[in-house]
Amino acid sequence: MFSIPAAGLAKTLIGVTISLHAAPAHHAPSHYTVRPGDTLSDIARQEYGSRADWPALWWTNRHQVSNPDAIVAGQKLRLSTWHPHKAWLRKAAMAAAGPSLAAAPSSSQGPSGLPVATSSYPTTSGGVNWSAIAACESGGNWSTSTGNGFSGGLQFSQGTWDAYGGGQYASTAAGASQSQQIAVAQRVLAGQGIGAWPVCGANG
Repeated sequence: MFSIPAAGLAKTLIGVTISLHAAPAHHAPSHYTVRPGDTLSDIARQEYGSRADWPALWWTNRHQVSNPDAIVAGQKLRLSTWHPHKAWLRKAAMAAAGPSLAAAPSSSQGPSGLPVATSSYPTTSGGVNWSAIAACESGGNWSTSTGNGFSGGLQFSQGTWDAYGGGQYASTAAGASQSQQIAVAQRVLAGQGIGAWPVCGANG
């Protein structure tokens, strides 16, 4: 009969036990606390590996960072694995940074060196420039649906879209026309005020 000496058996069992307990996975920090002198470009380079990823960092935090050039020491920014290079995303970030930015030759510049969108925003209704707000929220893409819980040019949450009658036009804001989205936005404005767009509402 085949047998294993006691010492050998113990070593075998220890080896099996160790193999069944994998090393704990390393999790990257999900937040970054802004330090004095930081810019979104600096943080993007440090956390994402590229200064050019700052628009995605701003987008993830746009409801607490109204101006990409005005982050404050002590602020906690949420980090995300989602940081693509998209034209609409960069356009929205530049619009939020304000009209005083000068053009820069490289897209890897920090927020203060990026050009702003120069499109005119003719769509106004009820005294609100909805196209300007859409430029900030979605880069002016009225059919966008990025999977982040918001859709359409004015970035309606599904709950808001349904609550204010958007379902009469389409199941989601991204499926409705620009004029239909503005019609729903007018109802949201009447019910919640411009604060329903806490960052981009200032552009309207």
